[in-house]
Amino acid sequence: MKEMTFKAALAVAALSAASLTQAAVVGGESDNTYVEAGTSTVDAGPHTSGLAGIGVETNSMNIDDKVDFQFLSVFSPSDIDGVHTLSSPIDVDDPDHSGMGVFSFAQAGSEDVWFGEWSEAGGPNFEHRTVYYVGEKGNVDATMPTSGEVNYAVTGINRHSAGNALSGTLTADFSGNTVSGSFGDGNLTIGIDANISGSSFSGTASAVDSAGSASGVSVGEFYGSNAAALAGMATFSGNSDYDTAFGGAR
Repeated sequence: MKEMTFKAALAVAALSAASLTQAAVVGGESDNTYVEAGTSTVDAGPHTSGLAGIGVETNSMNIDDKVDFQFLSVFSPSDIDGVHTLSSPIDVDDPDHSGMGVFSFAQAGSEDVWFGEWSEAGGPNFEHRTVYYVGEKGNVDATMPTSGEVNYAVTGINRHSAGNALSGTLTADFSGNTVSGSFGDGNLTIGIDANISGSSFSGTASAVDSAGSASGVSVGEFYGSNAAALAGMATFSGNSDYDTAFGGAR
């Protein structure tokens, strides 16, 4: 009886470990001084833990207190670009949600995958702006394509206001393990040229606008079954105004 109980416990532990692996949340941010993307930890009120989320450092909240984007998206309807903008103070009495800054974020397809930017007070100056991406990987590691090309319709977020989202196409060549393409808004154009390793990609980025150009780096992830979506960011050391979060789906 004890042996059977022990075997059952091992089976439950194995299933739990598998569930945790499948529910892995992966992402990043350009600067984690004020915000950090990762697994949501708040499981109270309307919030759900274990999803793609973000935390912000305020007088009453800790950066480790991450809330899920799924609820935040419901709280703030999307604009013409499909981008949600959430500004403080939020009309919630407890806990104190004031001083959270301004979030502009969007979803990549139908996956629990999100990308966007945060700044202290929004436009026009976008002080302390940070770009980020985060999502639940699901079974992407087991179902990553190994051949063929796939086009992803991509949206980019950079110093967002309704109507100025960047748009374009990134092409993943799963035979050559590359991701390349560009997206823009008629003023700013971001180019991506990266290599795929596992379900991640990294490489170079370029930015061109009427003020000039810059070279930077790109990082990102594929998410969902058969790499249904992708998200990432392009960052430019010394030219952070060009920093851009992006995401999209097949």
